[in-house]
Amino acid sequence: MHEFLVILGTLFGCIISYFTINKFVFYTKSEINELFAKLKEESDKKDTDLLEKVSGSYNVLKEELIKTKDDIFKSILEVERNSTKINQEIYDRLSKNKQVFDDYNRNMIEVVAQIKQEDKQLATDFTKLLSQVKDELKSDYINRYNDLLKLINNKVSSSDFDRLENKFDKVTETITELKTIVQLKMEEHE
Repeated sequence: MHEFLVILGTLFGCIISYFTINKFVFYTKSEINELFAKLKEESDKKDTDLLEKVSGSYNVLKEELIKTKDDIFKSILEVERNSTKINQEIYDRLSKNKQVFDDYNRNMIEVVAQIKQEDKQLATDFTKLLSQVKDELKSDYINRYNDLLKLINNKVSSSDFDRLENKFDKVTETITELKTIVQLKMEEHE
């Protein structure tokens, strides 16, 4: 009995399988059209949803891109303004420093010219003083020479003569030293 039931179950299974396979494998034209219509409707709905999402995303991206471009343009414009402002400040500072430097150079040239003028004036005054000393020494020499002649005429002692000659030599050395100093000073200023 058991075998009979197994055979009967197998036979029923085969019959059900046959109709099921037949149903799946051999659709009717209306079933296929209905199935394609459902699939097409679902596909169209998905395409429409996808198009709406893509369109919405595209519009959002487009707006964000425009906003980003505007922000970048504003940033570039601000950077250029700041750069121009900084360049102008640097130029102004350089101009001011150049003016200060030119004023300093002008003042230094005036000071050096004034010092040279004062040195020339000092050399001129020194030359005048030397001339006065020379004139005084000349008159002093003349007087001493006259005194020497008087001594010689009066037949004074040789010690008086040596003393007078020694003084004459010292005065000559002083004049020579002063003349050398003045010449060196004048050569420095030329």
